[in-house]
Amino acid sequence: SRAFLARTLAERGVFDEGDAHGQEAIRMAEALDHPYSLIFACLGLAYVNSVRGELSQAARLLERAVALCRDWDITFWTPIGLASLGHVYTWSGRIREGVSWLQQALTAYESAGIGLFHSLSVVQLGEAYLLADQVEDARTCAERAVMLARERGERGYEAWALRLLGDIAS
Repeated sequence: SRAFLARTLAERGVFDEGDAHGQEAIRMAEALDHPYSLIFACLGLAYVNSVRGELSQAARLLERAVALCRDWDITFWTPIGLASLGHVYTWSGRIREGVSWLQQALTAYESAGIGLFHSLSVVQLGEAYLLADQVEDARTCAERAVMLARERGERGYEAWALRLLGDIAS
């Protein structure tokens, strides 16, 4: 719950409190030696860092989360970790690598049938395509993300997808 709270606080711009909850989520998961919880705690704190613009810190947490997914064969979090890492790499200037990670993530989402954060990850791939000057691919992703978000009632992620469509139009 602290990892979800950290993400929510980041969306509201309350970074210090989000960071504190994210750090506590990691401490609790480590104390319990619970990889599943540790992965999500890393994802939550990484989200706070990425929204705050602290991309190198976010990348370290996401690399840890992806490694834990692989080591413990926790496939549920794998696409979310891959997409988050791809997003951070993209915004760090590693666009080609970021696109590759995001594409792998979407393949993993579809093969596993995971819906959590799927529409957001499609938005993130669209952003990466836009940064790579692949405008039509970006538009396709944005339109798909709007559809996915609307199907699932994810109004916040629908807003992210609509913002991407606006960025493409501008």
